[in-house]
Amino acid sequence: MQGHGTVSADFGSASAAEGARHELLGIGIAEGRIRLVATAQTDPLAGEYPGQPYANQPGQAQTPPSDAARSHPTCRIEVAADSAAEAREVGAVLEKRGGRVL
Repeated sequence: MQGHGTVSADFGSASAAEGARHELLGIGIAEGRIRLVATAQTDPLAGEYPGQPYANQPGQAQTPPSDAARSHPTCRIEVAADSAAEAREVGAVLEKRGGRVL
């Protein structure tokens, strides 16, 4: 990605990252400057069904995973910012949507 810099944030779910992506599009960030990267979780079935509540994932036990397993990020958004001001605005949106800006 080219531009002033890249703003990245990790999200705990694909749906949270997707919500942030939609908000970024709404403030005028071009879709080609937003990259959504899904990562595997410690629970392989959860990685196959990102964004789904634990109970809706096929083959899961009745008990959800431990807090440590749930704390691993499942999605990262990377946004190419054209200016320092835009990078700050993007970072604010990502944080507001629950992302951990890197």
